[in-house]
Amino acid sequence: MNGAYFVDSDGDGAYELRISDAQNGLNVDAIIVFEDIFTITNNGTRGVTVTLQDIGAYDDKTDFGDLESGIVLASGQSTTVSLSIDTYGLSMNDSLIDSIKITAQ
Repeated sequence: MNGAYFVDSDGDGAYELRISDAQNGLNVDAIIVFEDIFTITNNGTRGVTVTLQDIGAYDDKTDFGDLESGIVLASGQSTTVSLSIDTYGLSMNDSLIDSIKITAQ
């Protein structure tokens, strides 16, 4: 798992995806894939649709797969979150996304 990049660095309960720590940043003009970054589990008693939205200047360069349009998780079911980044056309030190919003309805 790539969970080492998903950390609560300041202890405030908000986790960050610290990609910049990965191999001293990302390659420019490449497609980079981080698989199994973290897991989402439905601990409720009914099924829910889980949606993940990336928010930021280059959110069109990041892809969380089917989670962006929403997937259904039955009670007790889990899914892992992976991320694909298209860095073509970006410059060094560009910030891709500012936040990730996870919704379960």
